[in-house]
Amino acid sequence: MGRSLHLKERSLKLVGYRDMFGYVAVINSLALVIFLTQSSKDLSNSLRFALGLAPHAHALKKLKLRSEKL
Repeated sequence: MGRSLHLKERSLKLVGYRDMFGYVAVINSLALVIFLTQSSKDLSNSLRFALGLAPHAHALKKLKLRSEKL
């Protein structure tokens, strides 16, 4: 048990701040690519929506609230 604990502590020390920032940058870049390409019904609409040039394809039209009738 003592040996496995020592190996675990050693492996945790191998990942430093520089590596962690690298991992975060890769995950963040992947999330951005997914958002840019998969946020609407096709690629062109996804890019336009992500860049703020088009409305979302599945968004509801303007809804009237009950309080607006009064």
